[in-house]
Amino acid sequence: MPSQLKRYWDVKYKYNEELDVIYFEVKKREHSRLEIYVPWPTKYNICLEKIEEMQQLLQNERLTFVFKSEDSSSVFYTVSAGLSKPAAPEASKRQKEKAEKILNLESEIRRNTPNLYELAKTLGTTREINDQNCNPGLNITTESSNIDSSLDIL
Repeated sequence: MPSQLKRYWDVKYKYNEELDVIYFEVKKREHSRLEIYVPWPTKYNICLEKIEEMQQLLQNERLTFVFKSEDSSSVFYTVSAGLSKPAAPEASKRQKEKAEKILNLESEIRRNTPNLYELAKTLGTTREINDQNCNPGLNITTESSNIDSSLDIL
């Protein structure tokens, strides 16, 4: 029989003494799997360690937090196992600077590709002329190499 909420089946409220938390075990449909809903007042912070501890002690990798504000509105957030802590601000700043530097270098390479291509073509011509100047009696033919003007940017 559906609960008073009309959205869930087999609603049971429970208390975990170790966590000092009241939570609900519910089913969204009559034959669906059991889900855990944890009411949490918005005036209290919750940290990643606390969430991981709840997942472990409630033996469920997926928890739905119902954040209740003082005006009685609710926001639902479902949290699954595998959360990772954000990088430290210094590490995050270094990563951002590195990515920015890579973008700037790629932009410079793209902008200078035509110049580099032309320079490579003139170097090939200069080498042929220098070879002939060094050994005027020799008849040397050199094949110019094909230089691709496109650069693969990682």
